[in-house]
Amino acid sequence: MKKIFIIFIILFSFSCTRKTEFIQSKVYSNLFLIKNPPKEDTLLKKEITFFLIKNPPKIGKRFTHLDFYKYSWNTKYFLDTEEDPGGFSSEELSNYPEDNLGTFIITKCKNDTTKLVGELFTKSPFKADTIIYKCD
Repeated sequence: MKKIFIIFIILFSFSCTRKTEFIQSKVYSNLFLIKNPPKEDTLLKKEITFFLIKNPPKIGKRFTHLDFYKYSWNTKYFLDTEEDPGGFSSEELSNYPEDNLGTFIITKCKNDTTKLVGELFTKSPFKADTIIYKCD
């Protein structure tokens, strides 16, 4: 009976794991809210990396950036609504730095502008990890 109970607990704990989900804003094409992000930074970086590999961003003329925020009561507002910087009840993403998970930036290499480098900047520590390409 104890073995069955232990197996049940193990199976239940695995079934409760939530899948990380990326939701793109309808008003800001470079904004993604992440539902159920991993708590560990290394796992979060891996999730964002896999997402970027599966969904490569469109490259702009000079640079491209994607912002990643935690899906929360505050940030879900920006899925359908633009920022409102003025007035008494201003609503801006910068008001929620605790939900900022990172920014991915693609730029041209300084030494060779025909090549690109993509770097992911995460909040703690705010350090770049090269994800795609590499400048020599």
